[in-house]
Amino acid sequence: MNNKITVLIVLALMAAPFGVAGDAFKVSFPGTSEAPDPSGRYSIIWVDSKPHDLFFKNLKTDKRRHLFTFNRHLDVLWSPDGNAFAITDWGGSDYSEVLVYSPASLNKPINLQEVLKRSFGSLPEVQKNHHVYFEALDWSVPWLLRFKIHGYGDYSPGGFDLFFNYKLKENKVSKIE
Repeated sequence: MNNKITVLIVLALMAAPFGVAGDAFKVSFPGTSEAPDPSGRYSIIWVDSKPHDLFFKNLKTDKRRHLFTFNRHLDVLWSPDGNAFAITDWGGSDYSEVLVYSPASLNKPINLQEVLKRSFGSLPEVQKNHHVYFEALDWSVPWLLRFKIHGYGDYSPGGFDLFFNYKLKENKVSKIE
């Protein structure tokens, strides 16, 4: 095998666990029953009920606790080190929200819409449209979540797409230009 190809394959395999692979740690519910974190310490488990329930499980202690209840569907996106995860809750046909959790403080999820409002005030695209979707996209590094806000309505009849970074350590949002 060509040395250049071998080096590229090795680099790609080495980079995958660190979030470079995009959706490598994204799991949709319903559709699958479990979303283990990349470190192998935790798992998010879906229970088929109406409404749906998600549980957080510590794989070392085998203890599980109720995490979230949802009606439609959602995506779980683990950080590359397994120390945080984002849930995109596609709660209605006209909205979705993103909550960020840490296994160390499951009872205190961070709502990115609230952090966005603290960082930027009321954005007209979010406040004046009737279809607004927050969506977690990827973790570029374990403490930096890229997310998107998109939608349409009276204020943006042709639609809009806004991109942001959420800095977990600082609990702040910055716009990606």
